[in-house]
Amino acid sequence: IHGDGGVVFQGRRFVAQTGRRETRMSRHAVRRLFAKFRSAEYFSLLDKYHANATDLPTFTISLAFDGHEKTVTDYGGYMIGMPAVVSELERAIDDAARTARWIKAAG
Repeated sequence: IHGDGGVVFQGRRFVAQTGRRETRMSRHAVRRLFAKFRSAEYFSLLDKYHANATDLPTFTISLAFDGHEKTVTDYGGYMIGMPAVVSELERAIDDAARTARWIKAAG
C-alpha cells in the first residue's frame, strides 16, 4: 500500500490469484491504517517473531516513510508471545487493501 492509495499485491503460492494485482484505496483509508501503526507503536516491535516450528505461514509487514523504515516478520509468532497488535496490523492491512479477493477462492 503506497501513501497515495496505490495497492500492489503479488500472489505467488497458495493464493486464489497468482501474479501482480493492482487497485487503489482512498487516502483517508491510508491515513487510518497509518494511525493503527502509530497506536501499535510499530517501531518498538521486534523485527522477528519466529517460532521453532515448521510449515507455518510467514507474514511480513514493512512500513517506510520520511526516511524511517522497519520490517516485522511473523512466523508463528503467537506461539512465542508475539504481541497481539502484530496480528491486528496484519488483518488491518488485508482489510484495507481488500486482499481477500486475491487470496481466497470464490465459493
